[in-house]
Amino acid sequence: MLREAVSQIPDGDYTAGLRAVVRHIDAAIKHFERAQSTQEEDAFTDSIYRTNQAYEGSLKEAYRVISGENPTKKTLFEIEGYLQGNHDLRARVLTQMARYREDYRNPSTHDYKLDFDENEALLAILSVAAFAKLLADQISTKVSFNQAKLDIEKSSTKIPVVKGDDADSFFENLSNSLLNFLNKSSLDGVTERENAALISAYLASANVPFESDVEVDTERYIIEWDVIVEYSKDVKIGFDIKSSRGRQSPEITEERASNLLDWLHDGKMRFGILVEGAARGQKYVRNEFMSAQGVKVHRLGRQALD
Repeated sequence: MLREAVSQIPDGDYTAGLRAVVRHIDAAIKHFERAQSTQEEDAFTDSIYRTNQAYEGSLKEAYRVISGENPTKKTLFEIEGYLQGNHDLRARVLTQMARYREDYRNPSTHDYKLDFDENEALLAILSVAAFAKLLADQISTKVSFNQAKLDIEKSSTKIPVVKGDDADSFFENLSNSLLNFLNKSSLDGVTERENAALISAYLASANVPFESDVEVDTERYIIEWDVIVEYSKDVKIGFDIKSSRGRQSPEITEERASNLLDWLHDGKMRFGILVEGAARGQKYVRNEFMSAQGVKVHRLGRQALD
């Protein structure tokens, strides 16, 4: 999964580093297998030294992409601190980062007498591989956003700043502006990640504060939002963004909106926007409906609801 995720990210100055991360994990696996076949106990520790390299490489390339700066003059401590304070990273990435650092990287770095056994080496490989995959996804999202933002700036499509005297008028203006942008723009996100990056780039150009890839832990389950716009502390707009491949039936679309938006019983999520593409060449149309809990939903797609 990690190799595939890295291969799908467009080439850039981060490419060599990400490929090195994959090689370090491959080498860690070979050390692990050598230890199993030869009973050479130090090979398990050698395996973790390689996972440490993969961990550090993942962090440096994430820092390169997210901050836009070269990581070579930064210490790992500075890079970890930056990423922990940056809202571009999802909570589960930060959790995985802290777990690997505390369980493997710090002990193996500061205690030269430490030996790791088979189980510890296996867990280290699994942990760093999962961490590197999560960071690769975050890097891909940021790269897609940067490219979409650049494409918007180069295009002839002008995006006005979205304003509103109250929450309802702001939501209407935002929906109208986004619909106009989608119909005028020649840009299109093929995958869900690219489509979410395109919408995020639009919001940045329209001077609308937003957060991407937001996880909200409810009492029942975790809700994952592609984008959340916060009009105020008490009023939020949730975005659910689908790819331009395929299409959903109208029934699934409306049901998904209701399920996704109705969990917030405190009333903060008062509005929702679904962006759902289909075949190229069709104009985006808007459908409006209210969810069961009274959330106003605008669905923007290339197929009208029946």
